[in-house]
Amino acid sequence: MDIEKLGSSPIGKLVPIHGRDARHGEFAYFAFLPQPLPSDIVLDSRTWTCACEASTALGKLDQACVHLPNPRLLIHPALWSEASILERWRVRRTLDVKRWTGMIGRLLEDLNEWPVTTIADTASRYNVSPMNATRMIIHLIEAKILEEMTGRTYARVFGATDVIEIVDRI
Repeated sequence: MDIEKLGSSPIGKLVPIHGRDARHGEFAYFAFLPQPLPSDIVLDSRTWTCACEASTALGKLDQACVHLPNPRLLIHPALWSEASILERWRVRRTLDVKRWTGMIGRLLEDLNEWPVTTIADTASRYNVSPMNATRMIIHLIEAKILEEMTGRTYARVFGATDVIEIVDRI
């Protein structure tokens, strides 16, 4: 946390905090306390236009669903596609059984429900170091399960493209 920048922030202030951590003992630091949100938020016309377009699109989707005899019919192809992806991933996984045990196996299964991750998110979710989270993600990239989506060398986001494609089709 950059204390100097946050200390001079126009949208909040730093407040001192202290306490005791079971692992590290006593601590004293600062927490950022944002100012309350205003009761009226002023948006420019471009933002309102986007919000209206989104609302219109949701209304059209809702209306289209009313005419479906059984909306659950849309679920079956998605489930079949997910089963197909899982099978492809299992085939890839059997190529090197040692690489797919433990936390990386859990990450692989979790990608079906949340197909986007970062190194920091993976480290936090599976309680591993950032280095081990990086290794897990690299294994999944090599197996062509994950793909880097931002094109950046920092704050990268990785996605399970097979799952994302299914969600996009639905």
